[in-house]
Amino acid sequence: MLSQYAGKIQMVLKTDGVFCVDTVIFVIFILQLFRSFHT
Repeated sequence: MLSQYAGKIQMVLKTDGVFCVDTVIFVIFILQLFRSFHT
């Protein structure tokens, strides 16, 4: 079941739209870390 989900993610990551969203989420995650570290 987990490998099936991973396969779906690999297929989805090939699309630009989802990759863009994934990048935005990653950037927000980094900013959150920086904010908590800076405080």
